[in-house]
Amino acid sequence: MPSKQNNQISFGDLFKKLRKDSAYTIDQLAEETKIPKRHIESLEYERFDSLPPTVYVRGFIIKCCDVFDAEEEKHKLLRLYSRQGRLQNISDIVNSNSNLPKPIFIGPRHMGILATAAFSVFLLAYFLINFVPYIFSPEIILDNLSTENLVVNFPEITIVGTASHIAELTLNGKKLYIGENGVFEETFGLKEGVNILKFEAASKLGRDTELVRRVVYIKN
Repeated sequence: MPSKQNNQISFGDLFKKLRKDSAYTIDQLAEETKIPKRHIESLEYERFDSLPPTVYVRGFIIKCCDVFDAEEEKHKLLRLYSRQGRLQNISDIVNSNSNLPKPIFIGPRHMGILATAAFSVFLLAYFLINFVPYIFSPEIILDNLSTENLVVNFPEITIVGTASHIAELTLNGKKLYIGENGVFEETFGLKEGVNILKFEAASKLGRDTELVRRVVYIKN
């Protein structure tokens, strides 16, 4: 709705009065000036935020006043638009700023909460890295002893395998070194006849796994 400035006529009221005094409808004025009808309506109802940049709006006002033959009123309209349009833009900026999120103040209490949360995250990460893998049952995979019984004609055998979720691995009571990615390798001396290879694995949480292989050494 048109607004009043210090009880004086507003831009929209004056623009509408000039149009009606010149016996133009909005449609006729749009046709005569080639100004889109929606822009003329925005001028009359002071919807300045829906208008194009000021340089175009000033051109609209001048062209309409030429049609109205209102040279004196043209300068008054330009002044009113300059004042009212600027005030509305300032109001829009203030309103948009009021909708911005308020800054967050972090005080000592908040710092304490953040420190506690960070420490909790650290503990959780430490637990996941160091203990979760051992929740699962230990697993032993032997690459070159896939069968339970193997017959060979050489006095020693190199055993290669992979250990998963294991804290400690032994072969016939001897602790084996587990390398990167759980890979281990051990050379085992054989005696003639049947050799029992007993692999025992344990996790940090006490879960045990046992794997037994028989290797028969027949001397040539």
